[in-house]
Amino acid sequence: MQMEKLKQKLDYLNEKQLQDVVALMTSLEPKARRSSAPEYPRWQRASYTQRTQGLKQWMGSLPSIKEKSSTAVVSESSQLCA
Repeated sequence: MQMEKLKQKLDYLNEKQLQDVVALMTSLEPKARRSSAPEYPRWQRASYTQRTQGLKQWMGSLPSIKEKSSTAVVSESSQLCA
């Protein structure tokens, strides 16, 4: 029933109004597809190789930690306890 009403209303629209309706329907189309398809996180869609590369890139972006000598660690911990 609503489809028939819509068809009747479309018959009375001019060319510019019909173009606006087409633009509206086109803008709604991707939203309808997105809502119907399940959205998985990128890491679940990625292959093993892609996940490995991503992890390596992430690890490379982390700041490097300089190793402290064991005496420096002991002296720091003794200062904390004092």
